[in-house]
Amino acid sequence: MNECIYSRYRHLFLDLVERVTQKINTFGSLNDETFDDDGQTECQIFLNKNIEIISNVAHLYPVIAVPVVDNWKVYINDYITILNSPMLLENFKDSKCMFLVPSTRTLTSLSGYYEDSMKIAITKMLNDIAIQGVATTPLYQLPVSQSTTKTLIQIQSEILTALSRWMHLLNNNKQFCMEQNREKLFSVLVTSLQDTSQPTQIHDACGVLLPTVTEPMLVHISEYTSLLEQLLSPFLDGSITLNHLNKKTRLSVRVTSLKFLLTCPSQEEEIKVLVLMNYLKSLAPSGLNDLKMLTDVLVSSGPYKMSTRRIIYRAVEPCLVEAVTHLKNFMVSESSLNAQMEKSERVMTFLSEMYELLHDTMSPQFVQILMQTFVDLDMIWSASTSLTIKMLEVLSLIVKHSSKSNKEFTSVAIKLALEKLIPLVASNCYPPTVSALYNLLYCVLMFKWRYFFPASPSLSVLHPNNDNNIDNSEQFTTILEVIGYSFMINDISIFSQNLKAIEELHMQWNLYAKEYFKHYFLSKYMTVLLNVMVNKSHTILSDEISMAIYNMASVDFDYFFSKFLPEYLKQTDNIRNDQRQFLRQKRMQPVKELPTFMLNLAQLTNDIRCSKQI
Repeated sequence: MNECIYSRYRHLFLDLVERVTQKINTFGSLNDETFDDDGQTECQIFLNKNIEIISNVAHLYPVIAVPVVDNWKVYINDYITILNSPMLLENFKDSKCMFLVPSTRTLTSLSGYYEDSMKIAITKMLNDIAIQGVATTPLYQLPVSQSTTKTLIQIQSEILTALSRWMHLLNNNKQFCMEQNREKLFSVLVTSLQDTSQPTQIHDACGVLLPTVTEPMLVHISEYTSLLEQLLSPFLDGSITLNHLNKKTRLSVRVTSLKFLLTCPSQEEEIKVLVLMNYLKSLAPSGLNDLKMLTDVLVSSGPYKMSTRRIIYRAVEPCLVEAVTHLKNFMVSESSLNAQMEKSERVMTFLSEMYELLHDTMSPQFVQILMQTFVDLDMIWSASTSLTIKMLEVLSLIVKHSSKSNKEFTSVAIKLALEKLIPLVASNCYPPTVSALYNLLYCVLMFKWRYFFPASPSLSVLHPNNDNNIDNSEQFTTILEVIGYSFMINDISIFSQNLKAIEELHMQWNLYAKEYFKHYFLSKYMTVLLNVMVNKSHTILSDEISMAIYNMASVDFDYFFSKFLPEYLKQTDNIRNDQRQFLRQKRMQPVKELPTFMLNLAQLTNDIRCSKQI
């Protein structure tokens, strides 16, 4: 939209924003306590929809961001006046503070339209108000009417929440970081989070802001170590339980505490491991029955550098050993299977997340014990779908991340899949596990290709078609047969998953060009995929199927056009000889260009389908 059009519609834009702003300011009459299925209140939905309108207008006409700031300054100055003179709360209903919540939210939604100087000015103001509004005796703790208290809590929590967004935009701005009173704000936030008398809404807003404030302090931790240690130690040593905080806020505090613990330069590694071990125990006070918070904190605190992951593994190893021991005991337990199942599923989730996080620090001995435990858990395959899926996920991760020297891990995973799980898939007894099983087979082929094709990688680059010597051919054959079987079932999600898998395998390892594949599987796979196109069983994937057939055909176009297609027509039932002759003449002309090939393929399959109906 050019300047002339901007000018023509300027008054319309401004009028629209003004009217929407007036509408937004009626939010106070809406329900803000009852949540819908999406976790939103009537008030939140109302504000979000109207703020979205203003954001859309700003996208077309960025100048409207200026009056939004002007309105916000009027409201925020009223609030600052009351903060400095709390006796004015008697006339609170007559102030413009009531409009500060939607105005601050609107302002934040337009943050991308302001220059850095404006962002700094806004953030500084929010920073000062955040400190003043929660420090000493906050306005919402003064003896005022219930409705006024509620509004004051909304205003202060909105300012804290908004500050996290504005501060995040400016954390890389040296001028802002130098001038901002970060230590004071951090102290106010932590003190507020420790204060059980603060409202939940304030605690939640502090929890949102805390990581944003702390992040730069951890980068320059030598300047802030004593302050961080002094204020976070009650969270680390368990003297404050955090039970007064909701789950999300509790996680934010614990992640911040853990990051400090891992970053703190004043401790030797051995001491750090012991302190971390005690801290992790405090996160799961009920042992294996209470692992969710421990895993959430460890995963949310990442990513970690290698030296830090080694420290974490040493600290969490006792929990890992206890988890594997539980699974072993589960196998010989005479108690009710259902009574043990829920705990075992929690344990398996823990092992899965910890392996993904720490796999490169785990000892091969521990991983071997873990895999053997899975192999021995025969009863699980028929007792718990969710537990089986978790085990398959862990096995997939082990196959993906284990080193080349640990071929036994690959061998065990394949043996487990082929001997125990594939028969279940073939009998279609446990469909929810099928996707996880196919992912395991994909990981085996993608990440352990040299288990089957041990040729030198350098030789493969220079002479890709020479990489055809195959080991463990029976296992390779079975895996490809099982994948091929999935193209004949009606489950489109499994079909799509495996079609994408074999295409990725071809891109990475030149699968279709391998002599073994060409000899045993090429015609079978192309036949199955062509049948799918003819039968229109997965029409939504037509382009992907055509591309896969093209990639398979391209390894030997002469074979595809001169032998495969005639044989395919010959084997197709319910087509007369004269129709076959017509299709050979009109639809089987050798074409190597992708667009024409796909067009001819679509016409061929359509003609076959029509011929069958005549």
